[in-house]
Amino acid sequence: MNYYIDINELELFIQTRKEQKNETELEKELREIYEIDNKGKKVMVGYETITKEIPVGGSVNSIKYDLIMSLLGTIFQQNEEIDTTLGIERALQNSGLALNLAFNTLMKYKIIKQL
Repeated sequence: MNYYIDINELELFIQTRKEQKNETELEKELREIYEIDNKGKKVMVGYETITKEIPVGGSVNSIKYDLIMSLLGTIFQQNEEIDTTLGIERALQNSGLALNLAFNTLMKYKIIKQL
């Protein structure tokens, strides 16, 4: 059996919820309003509020990112050869806890998939 890392699923997993829903945030800016008085001096006469709608994007959940990188590192650093002819489940039975935990977690969250 062959497996692969689904990069798209990985990207979706580490994004924040707001980015996944294509949400926007409102940003309010308070600006001062000035006028020139009869003496030629600049005088503040009030305030105006400007509201901008800004799309949320590029946010990564750093805890998920670090955890996934650690789990992938555990799998990539595996030195012993694993015989998967009888199935990955049987092969993982003879492996350590760290490899089992890493592989099963990544499979559960669909980051590692079977070809």
